Amino acid sequence: MSYTVTLFDWSLYTLPAGLSQTDIETDSRANDPASAFYDSGAPTWIGETFTYNGGTSTEIVVNDDDTVFEDAYVETGGSQTLAQDVTINGVTYTAGSVIQNEFAMVDAMGNEVWVLRIDNTNVGFVYKVGEEPTGGQTFTAANGRDGDAADSGDGLSSTVDYSEIDPRDGTITGSSGSDLIDASYTGDLEGDMIDDGWAGGLGTDNNYVEAGDGNDTVLSGLGDDTVFGGTGNDSIRGGDGADSLVGGAGSDTLRGGAGNDFLVGGDGTRDFLQGDAGNDSMIGGAGQDAFVIYQDDGIDRIDGGGTSDDAVGDYLELWSNNLDGVSVTFAAIDGSGTYSYLGAGTGSGTFVNLEQVYATNNDDYIDATATTAGEMYVNTRAGNDTMLGGDGVEIFSGGDGNDSIDGGGGGDRLYGGAGADTISGGDGDDYIEGGDGDDLLITGLGQDTLIGGAGNDTLMNAAGDDSLVGGDGDDSIVATDGNDTLEGGAGNDTLFGGADNDSLSGGGGNDSLMGEAGNDTLDGGGGADLLDGGAGDDLIVDTGTGSGSKDTVYGGDGNDTIDAGNRSDTVYGGAGNDLITDSGGDFSDDTIYGEAGNDTISGGTREDLLDGGDDADTFLIEDGFGNDTIVGGEGGADSDTIDLSALTGPVTVSYSGDEIGTITDGTDTINFSQIERLILTDHADFVDATLDNAGVDIVAGAGNDTIFGTNQADLIDSGDGDDAVHTGGGNDTIETGEGSDTIFLDDSDGGASNVLTDSGTAGTDQIVLSTGAGTYRIQGDFSDAQGFEIIDGSGTSGDTLGTQDAVANFDFTNVTLIGVDEIDGTSNADTIVGSAGDDSILGLGGDDQLSGGSGSDTIDGGTGDDSLTGGGGDDVFTVSDGNDTITDFNAGNTGALGDGDATNNDFIDLGGYYDSLDELRADQADDGILNQSNTLDDEGNAVDYSDNTQFGANSLTMQGATASSFSYDNTGIVCFTSGTAIRTPRGDVLIDDLRIGDLVNTMDNGPQPIRWIGRREVGPEALASTPSLRPILIRRGVLGAERDLLVSRQHALLVNRETLARAAHLVDLPGLPVRVANGKRRVTYIHLMFDAHQIIFAENVPAESFYPGPMAVSMLEPGARRDMMRCFPEFTGAKHPKAIAPIYGETVREIARRRALAAAAALPVLGA
Repeated sequence: MSYTVTLFDWSLYTLPAGLSQTDIETDSRANDPASAFYDSGAPTWIGETFTYNGGTSTEIVVNDDDTVFEDAYVETGGSQTLAQDVTINGVTYTAGSVIQNEFAMVDAMGNEVWVLRIDNTNVGFVYKVGEEPTGGQTFTAANGRDGDAADSGDGLSSTVDYSEIDPRDGTITGSSGSDLIDASYTGDLEGDMIDDGWAGGLGTDNNYVEAGDGNDTVLSGLGDDTVFGGTGNDSIRGGDGADSLVGGAGSDTLRGGAGNDFLVGGDGTRDFLQGDAGNDSMIGGAGQDAFVIYQDDGIDRIDGGGTSDDAVGDYLELWSNNLDGVSVTFAAIDGSGTYSYLGAGTGSGTFVNLEQVYATNNDDYIDATATTAGEMYVNTRAGNDTMLGGDGVEIFSGGDGNDSIDGGGGGDRLYGGAGADTISGGDGDDYIEGGDGDDLLITGLGQDTLIGGAGNDTLMNAAGDDSLVGGDGDDSIVATDGNDTLEGGAGNDTLFGGADNDSLSGGGGNDSLMGEAGNDTLDGGGGADLLDGGAGDDLIVDTGTGSGSKDTVYGGDGNDTIDAGNRSDTVYGGAGNDLITDSGGDFSDDTIYGEAGNDTISGGTREDLLDGGDDADTFLIEDGFGNDTIVGGEGGADSDTIDLSALTGPVTVSYSGDEIGTITDGTDTINFSQIERLILTDHADFVDATLDNAGVDIVAGAGNDTIFGTNQADLIDSGDGDDAVHTGGGNDTIETGEGSDTIFLDDSDGGASNVLTDSGTAGTDQIVLSTGAGTYRIQGDFSDAQGFEIIDGSGTSGDTLGTQDAVANFDFTNVTLIGVDEIDGTSNADTIVGSAGDDSILGLGGDDQLSGGSGSDTIDGGTGDDSLTGGGGDDVFTVSDGNDTITDFNAGNTGALGDGDATNNDFIDLGGYYDSLDELRADQADDGILNQSNTLDDEGNAVDYSDNTQFGANSLTMQGATASSFSYDNTGIVCFTSGTAIRTPRGDVLIDDLRIGDLVNTMDNGPQPIRWIGRREVGPEALASTPSLRPILIRRGVLGAERDLLVSRQHALLVNRETLARAAHLVDLPGLPVRVANGKRRVTYIHLMFDAHQIIFAENVPAESFYPGPMAVSMLEPGARRDMMRCFPEFTGAKHPKAIAPIYGETVREIARRRALAAAAALPVLGA
């Protein structure tokens, strides 16, 4: 049973048989049935054809709420006045009489009633899909537009009430089950059948079918049939004629057959619509709808229903039974466009609201360049297809064949499928897969992803931060701008990173990776790869395993990080400060060249060749390092280092030449060359660098290390532990750390200087002067900050501490000096503070400040105006050039002045400057400065300094001293020879204390007894009248004299082992500090005589004993001669002094004549 409602101007229509206008009741707002909704006009519908009488046919598509005519645009609810007549389906309307109207129908429950079509012939039908209306049921026209009920200007909708009407004959109705409705179907309750001609007014073969519920199959047969599938998954075939097929609810299959058919899928999860021959119109409705077109179909119109972004995705399937492809052109409106078969194909049409298009298996052409938005999926299946995208989001799948795909704008997803495809992403963030075959994939602008798939693909990046994956096959991947990610995949691939910071991964196969510009990351993966980082700070790793894949790596310019990996690789670091490691383990015998830059290189285990190249390189060594060869390289800023600090055991380092040697831990051995610096382990290492003549730089760790340096300038940091460092020659810099360290200074030639520092706080650190007499030059101040407790020179004699600093600035207050013979300053203004021991300090040039500290020190300021402080102890000062000041003379005396002991008080030797204490005291008294400015001595006698050492422009100031501060004990100015010390078996004994019979040491015959002692006092008158009685002053140091020595003019002294010389003759030798003591006012001569002439020691000077020669005997006073005769009875027969000598015997040595003395004086015994 069916019902029909006419909704438009009754004057335009003739009601079907069995209905009249009186069967339709309208509400009170529009009582005139003729104007229930419109006064005039007719509705329009998607798929209708409009023709203008003034021109060619123009297709007008109604989309959503808008209608577009050729020459104007009608907004929703607006009207349009046309300047020409319009023909709609053969019915001509005059200009201005047609307006747009769109609306929906809903029942009383608010459920929407679907208006299928208004056929603008003389019959207009409105069909409700669903249950049949019953009498009195109300339906409302909702969402009305212009042309609502004539009296409803307020926009309110009108209603139509159905009255009870009789069923209409001619409708073939199915059951609630799954029916097969065809020409043999007899299930209609009223007896209606397919093509039975019963449907009055529809024609003999024009059927009207309502299949109802269930999964029905309808074969409508001949004629222009109208079929409603109803609910269920129905299958409807229209056959010949212009059929209207409505699937209704459920997933339906509709085929129009021959004729111009109208197909509507209706509701349902998925409908299948195929128009077949003829110019068909197809509407999908809700759900995912499929529209199938063949190359021989007519000109069809397709509406996917809903919107073009329908989640379920309506799609168009274009099939070809021959070799004809199809051309599909998308319009700007999302999901709309046209299609047309190529070649002999006749099919063409338009479509809207589609999400997917499946083209033929032949060569198809897809043009979506006009799209501006939305998303569309196109699959061209087999064939050599061309696909052009626009600004929308295209999902193109080329399928089999050699396809050409361009994504255009938008973020596209492009799939080449099998075949040698060419795919370009265009603008937007695209995803591209080449699939099987040798593909060419090209990115455009945006952040793209390219996957080559199987085959030997070429992937190229134009711009943007892209991801390019080669997949299987021997691929070529070329990136340009952007921070790209490149993956070769399986096969022998070639990758170029281009500009910016790229990531390159080779994957399996023998790959070539070129990072080019930017800070790139390269991973060769499996296979024997070539990796080249190019410019930039690159990260290069080799994650491949096994021993068969040997990579070649080039870091290129920049500060690169390279891990050679688990294979035997060859690495070239290139320019820049590179970090090169080898994590390969047992499979990795690597060859690594750091090249230019300050590189850090680790060879790992096994047998590696490591070459640092130019500049300052560091080689990191780990446990099990193997038998490596390390070459530091010599170019650039050269300072190469081997770092052993990671080892868990000690090593032995042996240098065999300059910067060359071996390192061993007892198992593995490193052969190194061109290495300037070593960093040792934290264990007890042993280093012997004595065969190196270039100098070493060694940094030790914790542990009790032993290090022998070179004879050049070494830099050694012994680190913590009880270390022993031997410096060798050269200007060394040594730093010790925690622990009791010992530095052995092995360079005593004075040509080198050592900077010594102890940075530790624990332990007792010492410096040992270990190579004999000479000058050991050190730098620094040796205050508490330097931390050395002991400087030990006890193993040597004649050792001197000096410096090569411009100024000596020594402070040995807290340092114990053992056996250090002398501390020297420089030619500049030095500051030297001695230790608590007995120091000898020499300031040399400059205005020095010298302090002896505690102990009995010897201080000599040298040239310059010096300040000398003895400090505690019995100090000895030396007069030297300059205007010197002694700040504390006599302050540290341990004995009393005048006790005859010069060793228990401060002492300064002024014997050369003054002949008597009277002269000295008078000089002090006149102006408080010792400068020989006085003319009289302390007794009022005139002074004569002509034969004395002269102060000249120099002077000596004793702070706090007076005339009485000076004595023989502290100045060395003697009054009598009775102060002379003679060496005996008991030690040195003053000559005054000797007695006849006492033993005296002799040079040739050991201790001999004294046979006679003679004594003569010579006063001022005798000295004035007889100048030959004046004594000769032998200065301390001459011939080994420990103090100044006064002897008679004829006294002979041993100047070499076989020659004696008269004291008076020594005065004539130039430059020798021997002179006549003209300032003496009194002198006492004491003579010692033995059984034979002997060499004895007076003040340590080898001198003759008394020899009774004619001159000597004549000088004796008569009483002395008689006394000598009594001691030597054999002399009593001598009638003249000349006769005594032959009786006594020959002299113990030859006595040189004056003229021969110059030659004798050149012999070694003589000296100052």
